[in-house]
Order: sequence, then C-alpha cells, then structure tokens
Amino acid sequence: MILSIIKSKTFKKVVLYTLSLIVLYLVSLVFSLVVKESIILPNPNETISTFFGLLTKGTTYIYLLNTLKSLLISLVISFIIGLVLGVLAGINENIRVFLKPWITIMRSFPLAAIIILILIIAGFKNTPYIVTTFVLAPIIYEAVSNGITNIDQTLIDTYKLESKINFN
Repeated sequence: MILSIIKSKTFKKVVLYTLSLIVLYLVSLVFSLVVKESIILPNPNETISTFFGLLTKGTTYIYLLNTLKSLLISLVISFIIGLVLGVLAGINENIRVFLKPWITIMRSFPLAAIIILILIIAGFKNTPYIVTTFVLAPIIYEAVSNGITNIDQTLIDTYKLESKINFN
C-alpha cells in the first residue's frame, strides 16, 4: 500500500512541488543575507511574518475588497469595449482592418514606460482602470473577433435554414 502511494504520479508531483518551494525559500534567504538591505530584497522570514500580521488587521480586507471592486469594474469596461469592437470587427472586414493598428499598438504598448504619464493625466484613482483596460480590452476584442470570423459557414447555413427568424 505504501509503495503504491510513493510510486503514484500525484505523490511525486507533491514532493517535487514541496522541494521546489523549499529551494525557492533557501535561495531567497541566501540572496537576502548577501544583499543585507530589506528594502531591496527582504528576508523571507520577515516577509512571511509581515504577511500573517497583515491578515490579522481589518484594513487589509478593506483594501483587498477595494482592489477586487476596481478589478471587476475594469473587467466590465474591458469586456464591453472588447465585445462591441470585436463583434463589429467580426461582422465587417473594413472595421477589422481599421482597428488592426490600434489593437496592435495597445497590445505592444509598454505600459510600464508610460504609467507615470497616465498617472499625471488621469489621476491616481483612474490609473488602475485605464491600465487594466489597456491590457484586457485587446485580448477580449481579438477573442470575439476571431470567434465570429472562424464560425464554420455550414453551421451558419444550417441555422439560417432551420431558424424561424428572418434576418432580412
């Protein structure tokens, strides 16, 4: 029985994962002792104790809920923009061609380089929404657009024959 547990793939994965965490802990401990600056590279023991200390404070959960709220708002905004533009681009080839450079720029934009500019223009409270939208909207747009353009034509023809809805 014990031999079968030791030989199982799941057990091996758990052991490898645990071993990886131990090695990661030891490497970070050694590097933090070499650097000797907790601001640059904190000691993992200090990090873990601070983490559990933060979990005992109520304000941590307020900040966490505010972050999740901001993420949800950004996701909804990105989803609406990506869905609308993706449907338009999926239906109309001209719109897809027109939006291609815009989406390419948004996907390759170095946000880390212009985040200060976004902070100055949009303010501290709006920057997370803009940055998240810049990251998510092109991904959603391309998924929707590609999904519409890659629908099998035989499925569309079958739906038009079987459906009682008149698209004209």
